[in-house]
Amino acid sequence: MLPIADSVRTILIMRCFVFVCLFAVATQSLADNVTFVGVNIIDVVSGEVAPDRVVDIVDGRIERIIPSDEFSGQTPSKVIAAEGKYLVPGLWDAHVHVLGRSPERTLPLFVAYGVTHVRDLGSTMTDVNKGVALIEGDSLVTAPEVITTGPLLDSVKQSWYGDLQVVVKSASDVENELQALNTDQLKVYTNLEPQAYTAILEWGVRNGQPVVGHVPIKVGLSGVVGQRTIEHLDVVAMLSCAPQEGDWFARSLNAKFREGYAAYFSLMTEFWGALDWAKCDRALGEFAAAGGYLTPTLVMETADASLVAKDAPKYIEAEGRSWCTSELEKIGAVPSATRQGAYDSLRQVFNRVRASGVPILAGTDTPNNCLVAGMSLSWELRRLVEFGMTPLEAIQAATIQPASAFEVEAPAIAAGRVADLIMLNGNPLDDINAVADPVGVYTGGAWLDRSALMDIRARSQVDRP
Repeated sequence: MLPIADSVRTILIMRCFVFVCLFAVATQSLADNVTFVGVNIIDVVSGEVAPDRVVDIVDGRIERIIPSDEFSGQTPSKVIAAEGKYLVPGLWDAHVHVLGRSPERTLPLFVAYGVTHVRDLGSTMTDVNKGVALIEGDSLVTAPEVITTGPLLDSVKQSWYGDLQVVVKSASDVENELQALNTDQLKVYTNLEPQAYTAILEWGVRNGQPVVGHVPIKVGLSGVVGQRTIEHLDVVAMLSCAPQEGDWFARSLNAKFREGYAAYFSLMTEFWGALDWAKCDRALGEFAAAGGYLTPTLVMETADASLVAKDAPKYIEAEGRSWCTSELEKIGAVPSATRQGAYDSLRQVFNRVRASGVPILAGTDTPNNCLVAGMSLSWELRRLVEFGMTPLEAIQAATIQPASAFEVEAPAIAAGRVADLIMLNGNPLDDINAVADPVGVYTGGAWLDRSALMDIRARSQVDRP
């Protein structure tokens, strides 16, 4: 757990079980008691819809669920007409970088788009502790629950990462450096030495800190059995089951950052087509059997202006906004056939990974590459569906799969459960885009209606009127 005051820690553990909850938990006396009338409830496990229900929420928990025709109309709660609306559990974004990047703006913004849980995969311990202090204060309207990994663990110092890296090259380095990382998980990175990687896995088992992150190049896909999650479906993740004479990693960096996107997309089509699936399937099957998950961050890997909402620039800092506009223009200038070839190849790989049994987590890598807190998760879910998942499977990737991966209680809308849910205008099982614009969110004992969500979005804009 994060290094927070013991009294606060006790409260957070009781609510959040094994992960750090960076959320101001409402006390019972402050909780919003509400009754939704006429709402349709989606079971995210079975995909079944219970139509026209009354849901009573008292002191932050679901007290009862009954058919609307059994409702007498008598309730001490605030009645909310929800005919034709749909309830689903609050969503996860399983890959973000937020605690060191204007968290006072971005944390509430996640909730304003129905994202009530996030996993921060790379913040300095200074930023982690500042984030704790921010949320323990009273300045935020709301915030998601947050799992954190702290800094990146790597064996090669990269100057541009600054304090975001902890350099470990040996087992003794691991013992010396990880003492200070009192975090939920440990994030391994690309250039880790095998002996350091093994020591980190062993440390994680001893200290209850699952290991997540990249596939270290010197370890390879077959060597990360026991790692909880792999982040990104990219060259690094699959490098060890590609022809080794290709020097694919160096070529991909050169193509993307020097030659341009046309060269990059062409190379990616070549790379995905060159994979040795005898090696890939075996390694992925072993990874899945050991309890591993993949966060593919497909929007990151298939940069595409068509996915970026028109309102996105309002939430991007001026410098990042300029870069975003420029990069999207460059991508848009690539012949569509070239881009589509890379996307189609990646889609085939994605479905081979799924067929191997590796469960998928929905994660965005916000705020990188024009991604916006909360808003971008709907883009990721849309791309997951475009790549072959059903809408239900995509929703599961943002609900029950993260809960399973991070060993917390599976989300459910049922009597006795903590109320953590979002209300939608449409059925996301019919159209995944229904998750993009919630009409209400209940989390942390508070009901945020449409007006409250829109106010949070307005206040989170970089250039507010």
